Formats: sequence, C-alpha cells, structure tokens
Amino acid sequence: MMQFRSRMRSRTLVHVTFSGVLLRLLTGLLLVYRHSILRAYVIGYLSSTTPRVIASLRQIWRNDLDYQQKRRVVVRALTSAIRLDSFPTFCASLVGGSTVFPLVIFRLAELLSQKVGFKWSRLQSARFLRLARLICAFVSAWLSFELLNRKPIRLQGVEGTLADNGNDEAAGKQQGYQNTIHNRPPFAGRTMDLTLFSFTRAVDLVACIIWARWRQWQSARGRWSRAESLAPKLADSGVFAASAAIVMWAWFYLPERLPKSYGKWIGEVAKVDSRLIEALRRVRRGVFVYGKDTGQAPLLQSMCKDYGWPIEWGDPAKTIPIPCEMYQYRERITFAVSAALLLTCLQERPGLVRGVFGRIATSVLK
Repeated sequence: MMQFRSRMRSRTLVHVTFSGVLLRLLTGLLLVYRHSILRAYVIGYLSSTTPRVIASLRQIWRNDLDYQQKRRVVVRALTSAIRLDSFPTFCASLVGGSTVFPLVIFRLAELLSQKVGFKWSRLQSARFLRLARLICAFVSAWLSFELLNRKPIRLQGVEGTLADNGNDEAAGKQQGYQNTIHNRPPFAGRTMDLTLFSFTRAVDLVACIIWARWRQWQSARGRWSRAESLAPKLADSGVFAASAAIVMWAWFYLPERLPKSYGKWIGEVAKVDSRLIEALRRVRRGVFVYGKDTGQAPLLQSMCKDYGWPIEWGDPAKTIPIPCEMYQYRERITFAVSAALLLTCLQERPGLVRGVFGRIATSVLK
C-alpha cells in the first residue's frame, strides 16, 4: 500500500512538473516583465499617436467643424493605433518575446538537465542563455515584423503637380515615365524607416565593439596615433552627413523610394514650393531643358506670378539657369533664425553645440 501511494505521488509530481511548468513559467515571467512590456507598448503608442493628435488638433483649429466632427477626429487619432497590426503591439511583442521566452527555454533546459543528471557549469549556463536570447530575439523580431506588415503599403506618386499646371502636352510627355513607376512591384511593407533605424544601430554597435577591441590592442602595443583618437569624434557627424545627403537626394528625385513619413516630415520642415521641386525633377529627367522651349514654362511662371517675380524667370528658354532667388526666397529668414540660435547657444551654453563646428565656433568666440 505504501509503495502504491509513493508511486502515485511520483506520477503526480511528474505530471505537475511537466504539464504545468510551462504555464507557471509564462505566468510568472509575464508578471515579472509586465512593466517592460507595458512600457514598450506605451512608448510605441505615444510615438505613433502623438503626431496624429497634433495633426488632428491643427485640423480642428483650422477648419470650421462642429462638435461631433471634432470629437470624431480626436477619437480617430487616439484609437488608430489600438489594433493588432499596429506599432505599439509590435513593440510589446518584440520586447515580450525577447525577454520572456529566453528564460522559459532556459528553465525548461535546466529542468531537463536535472532529470537526465546533467549539471550545467556557470559558463555553459551563461552561453546557453545568451544563445537563447539571440534566437528568441530574432524569432520575435521576425514575427513582429510580419505582424506589422499585415496592412498593405500604399505607394506615393511623384506626379503631384503634373495635373495642376494645366499643361497637357508636358503631362503627355511624362505619361510613359509615370507608367513605369506605377507598374513597379509593390514594396515589402511599411517598415522601411524602422528597418533602416535598427540596421543602422546594429552596424553602429558592431563598429563600436570592433573599435573598442582595436583600441585596446593598439594601446597595448603603444601604437595609438592621433588620427585614431580623432576618428571616433568625426565618425558620427560624417555618417550623419552622408546619410542625410542620400535621403535628401532621394527626396528630390526619387520620393517614391522613401518611406511616406520621411517625405512628409522633410516637406513640412523644408516648406519648399512643390512646383520648384517638380521643375528640378524634370531637369534631371531631361524634360525641363535650358535654352529650349519644351512647354515647361507655365510650371514656374505661375510661381513667379504668386511671388511677384518677373515672369521671364519661369521660362527656361529665356532665363538660364533658374534664378537663385526662386529657391532662396526662404533662406534669409531660415539662416537668420538658425544663426541667432547658434550664436546665442555658443555664448550662453556652448556645450549644447556638439561636434567639430561647436569646438571651432567656441574657440572663435572666446
């Protein structure tokens, strides 16, 4: 009788151990990491909802809407990110999967090793946990990426001003080019900006690790040069300048290749007349030709009328090249505001102006 009871107790313990351990581990770890998961969701919600709320407030302020319409605009902005294929859910699933599941796998592996009589050393445990974190983070990122891209992307066109300039001949010449754009296969999804950000940070992390080891190796040999000491200070600004140049070139000439949010942000900051941007694109495509009458004059002539400039400035057959005043009409106030801000910071808080420019300007103003 005692043997039967002990046998039943052992079976019950085995059943409890292997049947309920996964649920218990998941429940316990979710309780432990609930703050991290909720924090990730809140940060994702704020980052995706705040621009919509600001845009809705602008819409409410500018337009003559009644109370119900205003309420619908605000509610739509606040609830647009509350869905399964949203950025907050992506953040929560990515953080949760990369923090909870590695420990679940590690605990299960420990339990199995105890059953088979295998003992882990501290180094083996650390390596296994690191490998589990890497694999779980990769799988979580993969699945979260697929979740975020469930909604198909809507490409932005580049023909924005073709129908507005009243020039049917120019629009007909551009028809073949526009068809090639719309016949392109759709892009992978709506996460190009997120992919670029994560890839850039990953490359930066790998570069920092390699550079730290290189510095340690060179310092130990006594071969640390002045150029190597200056390289880290110039690397960030150099990479930023190169990246910004590529993005701005694409914004001018290939806007459909940029994420939609990039084009919107740059356009709001630049405040450049769309007719001027379209003229530059046509110059690159060989449609807007200096010294020839190709029917492109109405595009910039309407801009000259709006800003009170001579009408001849908009005709490429008469004015070569486009006068500087046409694309520098906002430069004076931009330069004045920027220079005032920089000079004030250099005198009051010089530490806020970073990089080589900050050091040079600070030394000049001393």
